[in-house]
Amino acid sequence: MGARCDREAGEQSFGEREGVCQRPAQLVDVLAEMRAHRLEPKRLQLVVQRPGAAPWLALIEGRKGGRPTLQVLPDFVVEAPDGSFSAAMLALYQKSGPAAPKEEM
Repeated sequence: MGARCDREAGEQSFGEREGVCQRPAQLVDVLAEMRAHRLEPKRLQLVVQRPGAAPWLALIEGRKGGRPTLQVLPDFVVEAPDGSFSAAMLALYQKSGPAAPKEEM
């Protein structure tokens, strides 16, 4: 993580954002390393498979030279209790998914 932060911090201008995806077990190390390289953690969201499950991924957004405030967002839930995709996951796919195929005339 340190080499990555060195590289990213050196390439970024003041105020630019950086995203990091990491396992929650390493969250404290990632946050400390980001701060050590002047990438201030700004937003944190944990990803869970189903409601109530333990998180398996941490999404962290940092800003180069930002002020020390951290917004903790609600968990991002991948699956609904019935096993289908959650509303948040469906919304994500609709925003970033491929364009609908064009109909042939």
